Amino acid sequence: MAIDINKLSSGTASLQPAKRQVSADAQPKSTSAKPSAKGDEVMLTQEAQQLQRAEKVMQETPEVNSAKVEALKQQIAEGRYHVNPDKLASNLSKFESELTGRG
Repeated sequence: MAIDINKLSSGTASLQPAKRQVSADAQPKSTSAKPSAKGDEVMLTQEAQQLQRAEKVMQETPEVNSAKVEALKQQIAEGRYHVNPDKLASNLSKFESELTGRG
């Protein structure tokens, strides 16, 4: 859209283009794709299938076992919860080995 600066009288011009109406005949028609008789097929490896099953179990498992948390809180409050230092050290070592790939 070109504006002749010499023809501007008030120093301001409306730069908005005129709105066009498009008739229903000019609207693009949607096309529906028909599936081919022979479609693509995907085969998952056994590992991928295991991963899908594991993901499904993870999604269905609550993030927090509320009953266990409440039981532990009760044990701590009553002074009945004791940490086994040997078991804790073993679990920390095992966890670290799994993280670094040495497990």
